[in-house]
Amino acid sequence: MGMVSVYGCKSSIYNEEDLSWIEKRISPQRREIFARRKNPTDKLRCALAEMLLWHGLSDIGVAPGEFLVSYETEKPHLLCADDPQTEAPLSFSYSHSGDWVICGIADAPIGVDVQQKNRRGVLISSHVFSEGELMRLDPEDEETFLRYWTCKESFIKCAYPAQENLRSVELDFSQSPYPITNRADADAFYFETFGVDETHALSYCVHTPEPFALRVVL
Repeated sequence: MGMVSVYGCKSSIYNEEDLSWIEKRISPQRREIFARRKNPTDKLRCALAEMLLWHGLSDIGVAPGEFLVSYETEKPHLLCADDPQTEAPLSFSYSHSGDWVICGIADAPIGVDVQQKNRRGVLISSHVFSEGELMRLDPEDEETFLRYWTCKESFIKCAYPAQENLRSVELDFSQSPYPITNRADADAFYFETFGVDETHALSYCVHTPEPFALRVVL
């Protein structure tokens, strides 16, 4: 059986002193990304995302120094420390929105996406949804809009480096938890959505046909 772990924390519980402490404990590559951020909130989210990754890896039994994290591609990935040319047998994904920072870790490709529940106007865009999805969606049903949007975002991260965009993948949740309708391998992408709190929704996508155990630590 496979494994999926989702870790999250609220950025609002940390202050500038915490940020200075966290900065010293993230990887050199992440510190370079951190240094380019101008907004203090963005800096904090940037640092917290990797802190969640290292905490999660330790929590599932990965030894300190066993893996390195690489940010050389659009989707960050883990490398084996004793052979940096070899990818680790684990995948991870970051997301943040509003007060929440999320990191998903799995032994299969994974994508996670968290969004605040007050951004419905963005969701209606034809750049996000296919014609079939727009026909099924009720513009007044914000919960369903968020489910579709976050699942599509999580799929793009999970399926990387496939050249996909949000509109190109069509979902129909009457087939949940395998809702993709326009891919031959649709039954290999498992989705799940849940509320992190009253104002944030989180979805994850895992590319595996095998059963897996889910652990959520928020």
